[in-house]
Amino acid sequence: MPEETKQRSLAWIKALTLVGIIAYGFELRVQAALQSDVVNPLRADAGQYFAYAYNLRHHGIYSRLRDVSRNGVGLKPDAIRSPGYPIFLLPFSGKPVNYRSILSITVAQAILSTLTIVLVFLIARKFLPHWAAFGAAALTSLSPHLVNANIFVLTESLFTFILLVSAWALVRTKEESHSLWLLLIGCLVGALSLVRPSAQYLPLLMAGFYFIKFRWPVALKFGMVTAIGFILIFGPWLVRNLYSVGQPTNDYLTIATLHHGIYPNFMYRDDPRTYGFPYRYNPRSPEIKNSIETVLAEIKRRFVAEPGRHLKWYLIGKPIALWQWNLVQGGGGGFVYPVSRTPYMNVKHFQITHRAMEILHTPLVILGLIGSLFVWSTSATKILGSQGSFAARAISVFLIYFTVVHSIGAPFPRYAVPLRPLLYAMAFVPIIVAIMWLSRLHGTSNPTLGE
Repeated sequence: MPEETKQRSLAWIKALTLVGIIAYGFELRVQAALQSDVVNPLRADAGQYFAYAYNLRHHGIYSRLRDVSRNGVGLKPDAIRSPGYPIFLLPFSGKPVNYRSILSITVAQAILSTLTIVLVFLIARKFLPHWAAFGAAALTSLSPHLVNANIFVLTESLFTFILLVSAWALVRTKEESHSLWLLLIGCLVGALSLVRPSAQYLPLLMAGFYFIKFRWPVALKFGMVTAIGFILIFGPWLVRNLYSVGQPTNDYLTIATLHHGIYPNFMYRDDPRTYGFPYRYNPRSPEIKNSIETVLAEIKRRFVAEPGRHLKWYLIGKPIALWQWNLVQGGGGGFVYPVSRTPYMNVKHFQITHRAMEILHTPLVILGLIGSLFVWSTSATKILGSQGSFAARAISVFLIYFTVVHSIGAPFPRYAVPLRPLLYAMAFVPIIVAIMWLSRLHGTSNPTLGE
C-alpha cells in the first residue's frame, strides 16, 4: 500500500474513532437527560439559581427570593451567588418552571457536556499520542458523574465546559502568544469565576506559571493582559454589587465553605449519623458561621486542641475526600440530588459503564496525581517534548489550584467532577513514561511524544 494511501486510511480511522467516542458520549448524556427524574429538581441551590434567572428576566432584579408576587414586589437584590449560571438559565426562564423547561435545561447541558469530550481530546493531543488522547476522551465520555451532572439545574456542566475551553486556550499560549489570545484567556477565567467564585484567584497562579515558563518581561506582559481580560468580565459583577448591595462581594459562601470543611471525615464528633451534614448537628454552628472572623477563630481553636488530627484532615484527608467516588452530599454515587428514575438503574450498557468507571476511578486518581507532579520534572521535557511539557504543566496548574482551594474549604467531591476530564488526560502521562522506559529497556526506539 502506498504511503500516502496508508496515511489517509489512518487519518480516517482516527477521525471515525473520535466520532464514535463523541457519539456514544452524546447518547449517554441525552438518554440520561430524557430518562432521569430528579426528586424536587429545584431544591436548595438549584432553586436559587432558577429564581435568580427568573427574577432577572421578568423583573430586572438579581435576587434569589422565590416566594414573592408576580409583579416583583418584595424582591431585594443580593450577591449571594455569582451570576454566571443564572445567565445561562435566562433563555429557559420565560415561564414559571415546569417539566418542559427543566428538560430543555438538561438537554442543553448534555450538549455542552458532549463538547467537553472534543475539548479534552484537543487538550490531550498537545502532550499525548493519539491513542492516549482517545483514552482521555473515552473516559470523559463514559464518566457517570459527568453524564449525571447534566440532569441537575446546577453549575457543574457549564463550569466543566468553560474550564475545558480555558484549559485549551492556556495550553495553546506558547503558539498563540499575541495579546488578543491572552485577553481571551483572561475573559474565560473571568467567566469561569462568575459560574463558581472558587476560580477567581486562578489568574494569580497563572501569572506564576507565566513567570516559570517565560522570561520575566514576556511573563509580565502575559500576566497583565490576562488580568485585564479577567477584570473586563469579572469586574462589572463587583461594581454591580457595590451599587446594589453596598459591598463588592458577599462573604456568605466563603464562610459556609470554610465552616463545612472543619469537620474531619464529614462527621460531627465522629457520629456516622451526621455524615455529609455535620454542621447541622453542631449546636454552635450559628455562632461559628456568624462571620469570617468567627469561623477562622473556630479553625484555630480546633488546631490548638487537636493539631495532629486537623493537620492530617487538611493536608491528607481533604484531598482524598475531594477526589473520592461518592459525592457525600447527594443521592448516592454520582447523583447530587436523589432521583426516582435513571437509566443507570435498569439499562445494561449504562450499568456496565458505571461499574467499569467505578473500578478505574482510584487508579486513575493515583495516576493523575503522579502525572501532575512528574510533568514538572526535567525528564518531562525529554519525554513529552517542549510544547508537550508546557501543555501538561498548564493542565497541572488547574488540577493543583482547585485541589488546594477546595482542601482549604469544604472538599465535597461534587466540586472535583468538572476536573475529571483533565485528570483523565494527566493519568496517561505515567503510562506513557512506563511504555517509553520499557521500550528503552528492550532496546526499541521511541519517538519524542507530544510534539
